[in-house]
Amino acid sequence: MKKEIYSKILYIICALLIAGFAMTLWVKYKTYQMFALPFYYHVIFYSIVFLVPCLILLLIARVLKRMLK
Repeated sequence: MKKEIYSKILYIICALLIAGFAMTLWVKYKTYQMFALPFYYHVIFYSIVFLVPCLILLLIARVLKRMLK
């Protein structure tokens, strides 16, 4: 029972990373200035910062879930 919690915790962390990605991009969009770096650079950078670790955690959680069955 306790080992099943690990995959759930990883899913929760993944959801928090996705929420952090969305909130960060929303704040960047609201404070974006036209003469600054193009906005898609912000999207690419923050997708690397937030979504790549989220995908890694998602894969680890699925592997753990399958191993524990």
